[in-house]
Amino acid sequence: MPTAPLALPSVSLQVAMQRLLAITAASFCISFCPVAQAESDLSPGPAGPLDTTARLDFRITVPRMLFLRVGAGTYFADNAAVSRVTFAMTAAQIGSGAAVPATAPGAGMGATVRANGGDVTLSAQGVAGGLANGAQRIAWSQIFPSISAGTLPNPVIGNGVPGPASTLLAVAGVVNRSATYRFTYANGVPVAAGTYNGRVTYTAALP
Repeated sequence: MPTAPLALPSVSLQVAMQRLLAITAASFCISFCPVAQAESDLSPGPAGPLDTTARLDFRITVPRMLFLRVGAGTYFADNAAVSRVTFAMTAAQIGSGAAVPATAPGAGMGATVRANGGDVTLSAQGVAGGLANGAQRIAWSQIFPSISAGTLPNPVIGNGVPGPASTLLAVAGVVNRSATYRFTYANGVPVAAGTYNGRVTYTAALP
């Protein structure tokens, strides 16, 4: 006699089998698969004092950072504003050899360097040729930088190249220096009348 064809499981039976396989796989993974979870410890015992322990691992990721502010600026943010140091001379001062201090804000300008990656170098580079009034020039060597308070050196201004760099030594990997910058015009020689302009770029470098 011909053999009857093998009956296929019904759709409902197939669904039940799939669910059973899924539950079995999930149970196996719960038992044996590594899972990110907190530690636990059970201490069963008779009546009386019991103690147990559980641990947590902590991690803080701190990125490297270097911040520089000279004059106008916002802590830990970019600020494109450029402060101006101004010397307002009188006729009697011209070529007298008497140093002329800057007026505000150059009479006391805030500066800050903060870093967390080791020692930092700080340098200052003036535009080549010095402060310009048409073809007339005042050399950067006529501008004397200094500080009135704080621990951040005010570097010597280089002419078209970085001046001598100051090294800021880190303490426990951190540099946190601030100062009040002051500037004086040496006024060593008479110069032609006019307004002399020039820009200085300060560079803090973290190797």
